[in-house]
Amino acid sequence: MPAVSTRDESLQSAEVKRRPRAAWLLVPALLAATVALLPGLPAWPGVVHLVALPPLDVFADLRALLSWAPSHPWAWFGIAASIAGRTALLAALLPGPWRARLPFAAAFYGTAAPFALLAAQLNFVAHAALYSRLLWAATTLTGLVAVVLAPSPWTGQPTLRRALATSVRGGLRLGPLAVYALALVTIGTLADRSSPSGVAMLVLASALLTAATATWLSRPPEPRAIPALVLAAGALALLLVVVSRGEDAVEADARPGSLLMMSGINSASGDGAAFETDPRALGFTCEQTYYYSYAGTGEGQPRGDAVCPIRTGAPYEQGHTQRAFNEQVQLLAAQAADLDEPLTIAAHSQAAWVAWAAAAEGALPRDSRLLLVGPFPDNPVGWPQPSADGSGRVGGDGFRMLAPLAEAVDFHFDVDAPLSRELLGRPRSAAGILADPLPEGTRALSLTATSDLGLMPQGWRIEGAEDACPLREAHPYLPLTPGLHRAANAFLDGRSQPPCPSWRRQLVHLSRPWGVPPHDSATTSAPPLARIPREEFSSRL
Repeated sequence: MPAVSTRDESLQSAEVKRRPRAAWLLVPALLAATVALLPGLPAWPGVVHLVALPPLDVFADLRALLSWAPSHPWAWFGIAASIAGRTALLAALLPGPWRARLPFAAAFYGTAAPFALLAAQLNFVAHAALYSRLLWAATTLTGLVAVVLAPSPWTGQPTLRRALATSVRGGLRLGPLAVYALALVTIGTLADRSSPSGVAMLVLASALLTAATATWLSRPPEPRAIPALVLAAGALALLLVVVSRGEDAVEADARPGSLLMMSGINSASGDGAAFETDPRALGFTCEQTYYYSYAGTGEGQPRGDAVCPIRTGAPYEQGHTQRAFNEQVQLLAAQAADLDEPLTIAAHSQAAWVAWAAAAEGALPRDSRLLLVGPFPDNPVGWPQPSADGSGRVGGDGFRMLAPLAEAVDFHFDVDAPLSRELLGRPRSAAGILADPLPEGTRALSLTATSDLGLMPQGWRIEGAEDACPLREAHPYLPLTPGLHRAANAFLDGRSQPPCPSWRRQLVHLSRPWGVPPHDSATTSAPPLARIPREEFSSRL
């Protein structure tokens, strides 16, 4: 038999000393599986992250707490309990004397917790305001912190600083972390498509994956770890190239009737993607094109960046876009009343709800065609009114604190504006609007951005509307993308939409476990959305 060198023996001995005590993972795994089976909570596939590799576990804890905690005392008690419990569990998992393990675990979660709290707040705001940029900011922050911190507990070093230095010298162990991330995403995707009992089983699978990855990370890094960093960067660059692509402009045949363009929240007269859309791409001339005003009827608005002159409507500012929802519907009815038929309405973002409600209540001509640009079929979470307890209380108050910072990027959002209180503040209100059927003869097309799919826990399809394949474009720029114009022209021409690649359909299941748990409509104290009597609109027709 070949002799075993002293160096090999020492390496094997060090590896054994660094190996985690994985049996302790059964404790949180059983607790998380129990949560998955509780009948009183809304389904959330993110429970599989409650036993994820540290620090992803505390990120999942805080996402749930900010969404579900009904008051500040409950939230801060939960955060303290989460950090204390996670610290004790990590100390139990680590080898070595207890007096060294506990300070290390405390330093680890003390470093991770502020980032986890920020990521959870950004995630909550993204789902509450339906603002996908914040979702991807939260996901990116989560990933970066995990890449930096996740390998450190398994290096065998006595302090976090030395463990981080060892991890960096080992190339941040990107190979094992990449394999783990792929497996965790797969488990989360399966959990989103499983029954509660299936989710409970996948929680146990997630715990086993964590144990196997921690054991892998406890081994000495391979010498090819640094090239793996370059490989990962190249793969990311390739992904960006594949996902993003330019398209040629579209020109359509001339159409009869009128085109009414509706911009979304935070827009102003002449300022918004809907104003920059060339109506010729949809088959209309400037003489046929009109622009909706959130300030009501009038003699015209400043042109700004609009492709065509704005000949009707009163000048409006960003604050007008957050006025009461019913007022917005009434303003649409008044501004569409004298337009030539057939009427085509291109409604961006929140305007899609306004256009649908007006059509469903009989305020628009019955042969109207609705182009719903970037619609959200549902709003999964909400927040209570100021000083009122209920699910989303802590996340909502954090939203109020962060909202002024949005001014720095020219995004104005009033958390307690009428529209916010009536619609976004109450979960499932959007679904209630879209549940009303359209009148016979009125047709609608839903045009969604792939970047928004992570905010659509129930999927992007809207019952009663045709659904185009989600477009590879950011939400704010959807009205400008040629892919949207092609899909819209097919709809207006009566042609069917092209088939949708399966990977785009899977993005909802892939991203949902990384979001906040949804609310039930009865768990917040926000007032219900008032409905408009149908008789009020019948006289307009």
